[in-house]
Amino acid sequence: MVANADGPLLAGPGGVLEPTVARTLLFGLADANLGTPTPQHPHEAVTCARCDTRTDYSRAFIGHLGHYRCPSCAVARPQPAVRAGAISLHGLGGTEALLALPEGGVEIALAQPGLHNLYNALAAASAAVALGVPAAAIAGGLRATRAPFGRGEVLHLDGRTVNLLLVKNPVGANVILELLGADEQPASLHLWLAVNDGVADGRDVSWIWDADFEQLAPLVAAVTCSGQRAAELALRLKYAGWPLPMAVDRDLARSFRAALTGAPDRLIALPTYTALLGLRPVLNDHGVTVTD
Repeated sequence: MVANADGPLLAGPGGVLEPTVARTLLFGLADANLGTPTPQHPHEAVTCARCDTRTDYSRAFIGHLGHYRCPSCAVARPQPAVRAGAISLHGLGGTEALLALPEGGVEIALAQPGLHNLYNALAAASAAVALGVPAAAIAGGLRATRAPFGRGEVLHLDGRTVNLLLVKNPVGANVILELLGADEQPASLHLWLAVNDGVADGRDVSWIWDADFEQLAPLVAAVTCSGQRAAELALRLKYAGWPLPMAVDRDLARSFRAALTGAPDRLIALPTYTALLGLRPVLNDHGVTVTD
């Protein structure tokens, strides 16, 4: 079993994998310079999985993922065998880190941005370690990996750059929002956001009220809201202090083309899952071949 040591409900003592811990290869982040002292809202695993005492954190990275311990029963995050340290986040430009493996350390570079993608890389690297893949081959494989459709893709349309980033829940949205706010200037971002409520998206879109859109408000120059729940999204962003007026258009194709035309050099596209799929024909019309 390969598992995330930073998840207390999963890998920590009292977590679901405790009975198999002797046969589990754990991975996690090892850079105390990142994250926050306490988990940001929203997060799970508020209390210890063993004794139900409120969990303490020294660092929290994404939601409830981090370095945790119980002040009552001394349950604590186990030491992972595969660790990412000396992490350098380059905004939308990707991530670099020093990967500690059982056979030694190796530097890795990811084209995919954000700590969430670094966790994905650690999971893949751990599976490779379990299969006996050499460290150099792991580093090379991670370096060669490109973002799949909508998961941090960088497209070039009509002389503009489009960053295509799927959002589908508040924790994931917060990671993307922090990523966008890392190195931007005030009133510099042009954004197209699309929220659908299909079965694959989840019928209940109230999660948009748990995402911290407020943190990005000072950096937004213009915003277009689209999708089946465009009006609800616009209301949420108005409460978050995003600039008015906002363009609100449920039609994905028409609104995306208008937002692209209005962006001087770069458009940030943040669709939910079925809205992302609905964007395929528009991208194909622009000559972009979409692959999974």
